Amino acid sequence: MIWVLGRGGLLGGAVAREVGKSHGVWAPSKPIIWTDIDAFRSTMGAAIDEFSGRLTGCGGSWAIYWCAGVGTIGANDVEINGEFERAEYFLRELGSRLAGAVTDGTLFYSSSAGGIYGASTVAPVSEDSEVAVNSSYGSMKLSVENLFANWASAMSCRVAIGRISNLYGCGQNFQKQQGLVSAACLSLLKQRPLEIFVPLDTIRNYLYVEDAARVIVGYTEKVSGMPIATAEQKIVCSPHNLSIAALLYEIRQVYGRRPPIGLGSRPISSLHNRNLSMNSVRHIEIEPQQYTLPAVGIAEIRRSLLVEMMSGSLAS
Repeated sequence: MIWVLGRGGLLGGAVAREVGKSHGVWAPSKPIIWTDIDAFRSTMGAAIDEFSGRLTGCGGSWAIYWCAGVGTIGANDVEINGEFERAEYFLRELGSRLAGAVTDGTLFYSSSAGGIYGASTVAPVSEDSEVAVNSSYGSMKLSVENLFANWASAMSCRVAIGRISNLYGCGQNFQKQQGLVSAACLSLLKQRPLEIFVPLDTIRNYLYVEDAARVIVGYTEKVSGMPIATAEQKIVCSPHNLSIAALLYEIRQVYGRRPPIGLGSRPISSLHNRNLSMNSVRHIEIEPQQYTLPAVGIAEIRRSLLVEMMSGSLAS
């Protein structure tokens, strides 16, 4: 039995689609309310009860993918503290309500490679690199990772932690301060400048969300076969470490032009490491042989945005 939390978002939706290729994906009968903490506790508690009841009836193993939460280094303190509080409540209630079925399951937690290694002076970073947090967002992600790892030990469960690089794909939330690829594509379609707040030689790892989902599901399934109380960590990234200038070149290859650039700065600009390239060295056997090329992913986003534009639903 498999449950994907955050399936309405970019990553959660892709993970649910990937899981759905070979398994059924369970969902609670009533949606979980994330915006208000009291409503979250009420709806999440009810969902865990429902999940536990279904699990008792069908038996067998289970997996839960946590793909929800704060997605950007620019999150405010309320958002940051809220993710920790929600994760803590979820783990506490899951442990108490699943009781004897806990050891049959595996949890996945979507963490942030950029948050965990934000101040790293090593390039590329890998799982062998030391943690180097430089923001409240990164500290929160590391704290939640520890919550999940400690829970695995205390409950004799298995936990797979995925430290995810810069995701891009169709359906990105433009209300969040993230998603340079999608923002650039939208800028071209709307014929307005693209605001960039870091130097053009800033290097990041760009990962197409469908590739991320394939890695995450394969990784979690591998961890599910490991001994109880296992807590594994993996950087979920692609082979594509690109400067912003190189990314803009890829966009130009698709659109025939690059968006006009508006350079600026923000208080969090200083938190952005100039070179945060990545290379995973753990569980690489579960990774796809071919990752989506940046130009291919950009073309898919362009197609998706054009469909939204024609339907009148394109975000501003």
